[in-house]
Amino acid sequence: MEIVFGFAEKGILKRAKSEGYLTSDHSGSILSLNMGLDIGDIQKSPVDNSRRHLIEESFFSDQWDIPNSNEFLEHWEKIQADFDTFLEMANSGTSVRIWYSNAPGSLCGYMYAVTMLSKFNCRISAVHLPCYGDGESLTPLIDWGNIQPESLPSYLKDEREVPLHEQKRVSALWEKLREENAPLRANVNGYLIGVPKNFYDSLIFSKLDSSPFEVADLILSVFKSFPLGISDYIIAERLKELLRIGILKIHTKKTRFYNSILQKL
Repeated sequence: MEIVFGFAEKGILKRAKSEGYLTSDHSGSILSLNMGLDIGDIQKSPVDNSRRHLIEESFFSDQWDIPNSNEFLEHWEKIQADFDTFLEMANSGTSVRIWYSNAPGSLCGYMYAVTMLSKFNCRISAVHLPCYGDGESLTPLIDWGNIQPESLPSYLKDEREVPLHEQKRVSALWEKLREENAPLRANVNGYLIGVPKNFYDSLIFSKLDSSPFEVADLILSVFKSFPLGISDYIIAERLKELLRIGILKIHTKKTRFYNSILQKL
């Protein structure tokens, strides 16, 4: 079983296997635990109704509000199906390889997956995405979804088994985060910690002046300057909150939130 933490990453692994770039004893399912565990309550089940609502909000983050639509249903069913398969295969004690990165959602997913798998004595190996790619440009690597399928074998030299003592350490760290249950979890100097909802506000303000700006442009500017590895939903939600408390105002309202023009007061 192969585990990733995004549907784009799942697609990359599927292509790599179908095109013959990945051949190993991990020939079973490729599952995406795409549940955004760096956001919101992590004391409940990752697929309970509150998590579903949070992921639905994220799915429609480019809207002003969640529309009355069945568009989200297929997305949620994929998440639920992969989660159910994960639990079923973990219970069977299958061999697992986890592909993860330094992105907060990926680190949270890694911790959750290792915690669950350790309960069933599964053999776990992991491939960690390095922070930067090869070459002089020092291009930040955010997640496996940005890696070409033919390049994946070059990363397998760093595959390692996750020994029992590390499984226990990861499980303890995840339990500590669950007990804290902060609104967000962020990677700070290589450590995953709980942070408040306004944690990224200083980065948003660094891109603001008195000029009107399009929401999509602001989000892109933040991500270009700061390789955070977080969902655009987090920045969008902060912009909506800054509107609600009167730090920003609507300059030109468009049908989609991301196309709207805002301005700092």
